[in-house]
Amino acid sequence: MKWFVSLFAMLVCVACSSGASVSQRPAGALKKIEVVDAIHRQALCMDGSPIAYYLQPGLGAGIDTWVIHLDGGERCATLAECKLVSAQFRSSQTWETSLLGEGILSDVYSENPFFYQSNHVLLRQCSADGWTGTNFSNQGFSFLGSVSFKAIVQDLINNKGLNQAAKVLLSGASSGTQGVLQHLDWLAAKLPQVQVKGAVDAGYAIDVPVYQNLVPAISTQMQQYYVFHHSFVDADCAALNAANVQRCLLPEVVIPNISTPLMIKDSQYDHVVLSKYGVSLPYDVQEQAYVDQYVIRLKASLSSQSFVYSDIKNSHTALATKGFSRRKIGQTYLYNFLGEWFFQGVNMGNIIE
Repeated sequence: MKWFVSLFAMLVCVACSSGASVSQRPAGALKKIEVVDAIHRQALCMDGSPIAYYLQPGLGAGIDTWVIHLDGGERCATLAECKLVSAQFRSSQTWETSLLGEGILSDVYSENPFFYQSNHVLLRQCSADGWTGTNFSNQGFSFLGSVSFKAIVQDLINNKGLNQAAKVLLSGASSGTQGVLQHLDWLAAKLPQVQVKGAVDAGYAIDVPVYQNLVPAISTQMQQYYVFHHSFVDADCAALNAANVQRCLLPEVVIPNISTPLMIKDSQYDHVVLSKYGVSLPYDVQEQAYVDQYVIRLKASLSSQSFVYSDIKNSHTALATKGFSRRKIGQTYLYNFLGEWFFQGVNMGNIIE
């Protein structure tokens, strides 16, 4: 398998080298793009500033492949929490005009051999709602992550040629996972002639008891988000859970309703996720015992899904980070696991450490 992957990557490189190369892309090639008529479309950040996104056009063999990545960020479900959200996660006013892509948004072959020449789109979160909000005004803040995502997709169709794509990967990390889970089938329906797949990273929260009731139950946290943000959720999941639509914010509940192919990457000892359950590093003996039981339940839940890559690290995200190309379980690298599946349909099944 290793020689086949290497050969495939080499062929991709050769096929896309005619007339253009990675070295021709300038540093900071992800350029900030303003959404046309963003204010009228209510594509707004928490503070009412217009949403923007970052784009690096594809080259060569990657010209008809798109990676759209939903960044994570802080979330809030009360006025007090929202007042504490960092400026970069509630306003676009201080965003840079260009950024360097990392991980699956990198244009460096050695860091991102399968997607390095694809069209790269980075969506920075500034609505503190996990890309699900449809609430125009709530106590002085706007939570319009879902509205903004849909406006960006339309802008990409109208002005950047997204509807001419052959393949689209919609990925999300941390709270960006929610945006992928709730919109993946929506995007596939929006682009009926395009092969759409999804990938989520570090947002697989399970509904198990929290540690010593120090924080609200996970189901309660999701209900708070749903009510506060007026969350958009997957249509099939909403229909099946009409009496408790907020439960669709739980990955275990919504994923069985998603028909578009989906890859799940999750680190079992992710310290950021575990903090939502009331435990924080360094763990004492009782906390460690809780964490170990949590991991048992998490692995059981992940095992019930169809395409999972889960290691025993305590780090958070990987897909859009510099460490993407180095992550591996046994002899299987994360970039191979994702790339072979996306381009060739190779499903290695679940790899759970």
